Amino acid sequence: MATNRRGRGEAQFSGGTHARTTAPARPIAPARKRRFGLWTAILIVAIAVFLAAAFALGSILLTYHAGQKSYDDVADKAFLSDSSLSDASGISLADLTVDWDALLAINPDTVGWICIPGTNVNYPIVHAPESDPSKYLTVDFEGNSGGWWLPTYGTPYLLASNAADFSDKNNIVQGHHLQNGEMFAAIADFADAEQFNEHRTVYLLTPKGSWRLQSVSLVHCSGSESIVQTKFESDAAFTSYVADKINRSIVDCDPAAPDASAISRFFMFSTCDSNTDARYVLCCVPVEYAAVNTSGTVPEGSVANNSNNTNNANSGNGGVGMVDPNAAATIDDAAKEIVS
Repeated sequence: MATNRRGRGEAQFSGGTHARTTAPARPIAPARKRRFGLWTAILIVAIAVFLAAAFALGSILLTYHAGQKSYDDVADKAFLSDSSLSDASGISLADLTVDWDALLAINPDTVGWICIPGTNVNYPIVHAPESDPSKYLTVDFEGNSGGWWLPTYGTPYLLASNAADFSDKNNIVQGHHLQNGEMFAAIADFADAEQFNEHRTVYLLTPKGSWRLQSVSLVHCSGSESIVQTKFESDAAFTSYVADKINRSIVDCDPAAPDASAISRFFMFSTCDSNTDARYVLCCVPVEYAAVNTSGTVPEGSVANNSNNTNNANSGNGGVGMVDPNAAATIDDAAKEIVS
């Protein structure tokens, strides 16, 4: 009996041992390995994109900083003002002096300086060369240009079709609208009527004389519109042109703009609308002119030393170089001025 019990016990023990030792092992599913590899690759790509974006943003910000610092340095060297530029009411033309020698030593294409009190607009102006009319869209005052994917400051420039001494009946200066609020970005802000009317005084200084201008209109037009015209077939054609620009203003002037028939010289400052391919064009007329005592001489042969025309507050060469007013040129290519 005992033997049988032991036999049964051994049989049961043996059977239990056999059940435990024959259980199959569970292999790791290969699909899980594939999923792990896919998510790792996605993570690596995401990190790479983030680092590239951070590098690009850092480069853009650095370019903006370096570009504006370059112009700040130029202003410190050459723009000499005895008044605060925050309020036009306390500024006279005699308070504003430019060291033209210093500017011309940096860039011989220098022809002027623009300042709009209460804004960031305080820059030298160059004359675009006829051989390369769009040169200063991408070249700054010191001759530097940004990379193909970096923002470019360029330089505010008088059109190549204009006389270098601003003696035309209509004088057109272009400048970039930068996203950091510099260059001519303030002109786009004048689409707000309050901003426009608070900043209607514009100072335009040249080696031979300086103007205090008053804005009379802000035109918003397509970048492909033929709005540029520097010569006119008659005084009547010029008056018609000016009247059209005043009537098209997107803001109301307070006080009102003068009648177009009383205007014999016009100044236009153009920048792009950074949201579209359109343009903002600030139209101004002279209200005061004064010869300036420069701190140096204007070198013979420089574009600024053009004695063929007489500068005064409200005159221009309307009868010289007559052209068909219907053949006015477009304000360059809008895409060229849209920058980050």
